[in-house]
Amino acid sequence: MQRLDFLKQKKALTVILLTTLLSFNSFAEETEKSELTETAAESVVQTEVDQAEESESESTEPNFADLERLRDFDHDLVDFSTAPKRSYKQNFKDEILAFCISTAYQDTAAIRDDALYTAAALHDWGRFELEESIESVTALVAEHLGKVYRYDDNEPTELVEHVERAEKTEQPQEVKLLKCMDLYHSPDLEELAKEYVIDADRSYAEDHAHTP
Repeated sequence: MQRLDFLKQKKALTVILLTTLLSFNSFAEETEKSELTETAAESVVQTEVDQAEESESESTEPNFADLERLRDFDHDLVDFSTAPKRSYKQNFKDEILAFCISTAYQDTAAIRDDALYTAAALHDWGRFELEESIESVTALVAEHLGKVYRYDDNEPTELVEHVERAEKTEQPQEVKLLKCMDLYHSPDLEELAKEYVIDADRSYAEDHAHTP
């Protein structure tokens, strides 16, 4: 009799133990599934964020021909900027500077778009043949941005032979803005202005003055 009771108790304990183990296994599986689902969801969200950021900062090289399409887009600017009062020649040079900056920073959407927007406004207050100048302007901008502002170790310099050149330092920046400024002050741009600008000394304000 005692042995029978013992076997019954043992059986009951075994059933309880098995039930408990099954419960733990089920809980573990559900937890693992939940964690996997959360991980997958986080991965999808992160992928979408990365794609959005990549799309936003995607490198798009500005096209000088776009300025014609972008002109006449914000008439309020003419009442606030002093550019319409500056000569056509000056606005042409300023426009090329803005276009150079938009090209130099084409990988940074905010700077690229703002500079191109500025170039378009200046284009609206300029007077020159866009189609005829596109190739020359684009080539000049590319030439100046492509310059390397460092000595080549294999090329002789104009330094006096007995003067040792200082130890070469690494250039931390690409100085793209400096290159655009040098373009702005270059005789090359001056020649383009002489070649393409019409009525160089007149201004948008003079040619669009309201007659009382």
